[in-house]
Amino acid sequence: MPDHTDARSGYQVIHDNLMQRLAASSLGEKARRLNLRRRSPGDIEVVFLGQTYLAGAHGIRTLDGERAPLITASVIAGYLLTGGWGEPAGRFVPLQTLSGTAGSHTGFQKSALAAPLVKRFRGRMDALQRTARKLGGRLEGQAGAGGISLVFDVLSKIPLQLVFYDSDAEFPAEVNFLLDITATNFLEYEYLAVMLTAFVKALLAADE
Repeated sequence: MPDHTDARSGYQVIHDNLMQRLAASSLGEKARRLNLRRRSPGDIEVVFLGQTYLAGAHGIRTLDGERAPLITASVIAGYLLTGGWGEPAGRFVPLQTLSGTAGSHTGFQKSALAAPLVKRFRGRMDALQRTARKLGGRLEGQAGAGGISLVFDVLSKIPLQLVFYDSDAEFPAEVNFLLDITATNFLEYEYLAVMLTAFVKALLAADE
């Protein structure tokens, strides 16, 4: 989902539809199920990639009152409208596993998601860890030899595991994105793919 606001864009139409649905929705019970804080009058506090947003009839805004970027607002709206149920299982699987079709989005993940991170952080594992901490990332989970595993609470109840293997004499660098097996309880599959796009952009932007 491109992050722009061209009124002719199909993505803008989707965003506007989500904002209309959000304005007409009662969010109290959904906020309770998602462990989100309610703010008066009628706002829900949502932490997305380490930044706090306010969601309500006005749409999605930062604490300073600025409109959230299109991609961010769409993911948060989709998340709130889903409402979610249950708790994360603590079992991480690849995104394509959640789609029910093993080959789905594999090329997209390699080119649009993994490739920019490999290019930026190959040979810079310390920088990756420092940058991850800015988004709330922590060393957690399992990775094989030569790799590190970082876990991010992208949204409440939607943890993301990033496993990064640096290049060596035999193998190129590799990135794997894993989501809790319950992730589609809280956000529809297509929005999870958009969420990962936002995550990659935020991680790159946070790298100094």
